[in-house]
Amino acid sequence: IAKKVGADVPFCLRSRPAFVTGIGENLEHFRVHTPFYLLLVKPYKGVSTKVAFETLDFSCAEHPDCRRMREALIGNDYDGVLQSLGNTLEQSAFKLVPQIATIKQELLALGFDGALMSGSGSTVFALTRDLELLEKGAAAMRKKAAFIRKTELRPQEEFPYKRYDR
Repeated sequence: IAKKVGADVPFCLRSRPAFVTGIGENLEHFRVHTPFYLLLVKPYKGVSTKVAFETLDFSCAEHPDCRRMREALIGNDYDGVLQSLGNTLEQSAFKLVPQIATIKQELLALGFDGALMSGSGSTVFALTRDLELLEKGAAAMRKKAAFIRKTELRPQEEFPYKRYDR
């Protein structure tokens, strides 16, 4: 039933990391052992998934190694997580909504270890192990975005996400 609603709905029904295949219906859950903080920043303008895919230039698109990311998250390999960041749809989304690229660059300039657009956009997430930087980043982005959330990925927990209030 969830798959009929949308390809990403089966994943969203569970608050657990998963390696997803197919069109979103095949979920292989795993435990994360790599702790870090995340700042989620959503610009005021969104991106149409359909248009993002239609404008994607497959001749220069690079697909990230999702299996490597999974192994880094399982293996407490923070550097591996950072090296595995990638999103093929960023090239399209940046053209459609330049503010996404601006937010990503500003987060990296603030000192976050990595930043990436999530899915087809428009939310950007930034990673750090520095709680002070997480707070500083949230304050810096507050007036530049429609939505900001601070969260933490913690290892070995049934529900590994902790939400911080604005």
